[in-house]
Amino acid sequence: MEHLVVIPKNKISPEQPLFVALNKEPSFIVIQENNTYKVIKNLCVHMGGFFSANNYCTKEKKLTCPWHAYEFSATDLSLKKNPSIEHWISKLTNEDSHFRKLRKMKLIELSFEETVKDLIVRLSRT
Repeated sequence: MEHLVVIPKNKISPEQPLFVALNKEPSFIVIQENNTYKVIKNLCVHMGGFFSANNYCTKEKKLTCPWHAYEFSATDLSLKKNPSIEHWISKLTNEDSHFRKLRKMKLIELSFEETVKDLIVRLSRT
């Protein structure tokens, strides 16, 4: 079953993403940059933490998970920093070098339609 959520564009700012909650639960984030929009599921793909406005850095265009401080690009949604790697990197030997790489993780982008005044976000409900 599909659920549609209409977001007026005048509620979205390039300076601060719009954090949308449905039924009092964090649901998705709308980011505007250069007159384009991204709609992202509000869920860290590492272990399921929710983002909030305090976790967004406008200057660096990144979201930081409040649970484990994973940093994701708000531009391409990819994982940019894993603090666990930085913590343990000094303890690794050459034999452990495969642990030095960032896992290929991306935030989940949701589909939406854009009209002149609104974004219409499509949410699948299972």
